[in-house]
Amino acid sequence: MTGMSMRGLLWRRAKSDWGIVVVTLALVVLGLVMILSTSRELPYINLLFEGGADTYFKAQLQYATMGLIAMLIISRIDYRLYQRLAVPIGIGTLVLLVLMAVLQGRFLFVSAEDIGTVGRGQVTEVAKYGVIIYLAAWLSAAGPRLKEFRTGMVPAATILAVSCGLIVLQRDLSTTMLLGVVCIIMLFVAGADTRQLVVLAIVSILVSALLAFFVAYRQNRLFIFVTNPLSDPWNKGYQSVRSLVALNNGRLFGLGLAKGIESRNLHSMAHTDFMFAMIGEQLGFVGGLGTIALYVLWTHRGLRVALRSADNFGRLVAIGLVSWEACRALLHLAVATNTVPITGTVLPFVSYGGSALVAGLAALGVLVNISRQAMLEAEAPR
Repeated sequence: MTGMSMRGLLWRRAKSDWGIVVVTLALVVLGLVMILSTSRELPYINLLFEGGADTYFKAQLQYATMGLIAMLIISRIDYRLYQRLAVPIGIGTLVLLVLMAVLQGRFLFVSAEDIGTVGRGQVTEVAKYGVIIYLAAWLSAAGPRLKEFRTGMVPAATILAVSCGLIVLQRDLSTTMLLGVVCIIMLFVAGADTRQLVVLAIVSILVSALLAFFVAYRQNRLFIFVTNPLSDPWNKGYQSVRSLVALNNGRLFGLGLAKGIESRNLHSMAHTDFMFAMIGEQLGFVGGLGTIALYVLWTHRGLRVALRSADNFGRLVAIGLVSWEACRALLHLAVATNTVPITGTVLPFVSYGGSALVAGLAALGVLVNISRQAMLEAEAPR
C-alpha cells in the first residue's frame, strides 16, 4: 500500500469513527471553561460552601478524564456483545430501578429540598442506557411482529411503562418524560404502527400531565410558568427571571468570561440547570448560537452513525443514545429561555455533573464502535 493510500485510509477511518468525538471534546472544553467562570465566586457569595474557586472545575476535569478513559475502552468493545447480553442487562436495570424505587418511592410527593440524593442521579444515568439497549435488542428481534398490537405494541408499551414508572417513583419526572420520548422515537425508527404510536404518545402525555398536576411542587412550577414568572420574581419565578435576565445581559458578544452577574444570583444552579443562560450572559448571542450549532453538529454526526450502522440493533442503539442527548439539550435550552416550566435538566457534556458526564462519554464510546464496525463491514472483501 502506497503512502498516499495509507494516509487516505487513516483519514477515512478517523473521519468516520472520531468526528463526533471532536465535537464532544469541544463541548467538554466549553463546559470546563464555563464551570470555572461561573463557580469561581461561590466561596464568596455562599458562606456554607467549603471549597475553593476552582473546586467544581477540578472535579469536572477529573470526571472528564474518567469519562474519556471509559470512552476509549468501550469504543474497542464490539457493540453486538450488548445484544447477546440484552436479557442480563435488562434484568440488572430492572433490579437497580426497583431498588431505587423502594428507597425513594415514599418521597414521590415532596420536593427535592426535603430529601437526600441516595445516589438517584447515578443510578438513573446507568439505568436509562440499560433500557435503551434492552429495547433496541427486543425491537431488532421483533421483526414483522412489531406491526401487530398484541405482539408488538403491548410488549413495547410494557417495557416503557415499567421503566418510566419506576423512575417516576424516584420523583424524576423530567427523566421519565425524556426516556418516554426516546423510546417512542426508537419504536418509530424500528417500524412500529404509526397509529398505535400516536395513541401511545397521547396516553404518555396525559399520564405526564396527571403526574404534574397532582404533585404540589410541580403545580407551583406550572402555575408560575402559565401566569408569568414576573408576577412573583423573588420567590416562585426567581430562577426563570434570573435566567432571562442573564440572556438579556449578554446582548451580542456577552459580558466576558468571569464577568457574569447572574451566576451570583443563581448560585449552584448557574453551572448546572442554567448553564446555557450563563453562556448567553458571558459569551452573548454569538456564544449561545455557537453552542447550539455544536449540538446540531453533534446530532448530525450521531444520526449519520445510526444510518451507516451494520445492523438494525446498532442503528436502534445509536438512535436511542443520540436522541437522549439531543432531547436533553433541547429541554435544557427550553428551560433556560422559559419556553417550558423549570426542570432539573443539565446541558449534556457542558453542565457540571460527574455521573452525567462520565455516562455520556461512555455512551459515546458505543457510538464510536458502531461507526467502526460499520466501516469494517463496508471494507470487508465480498
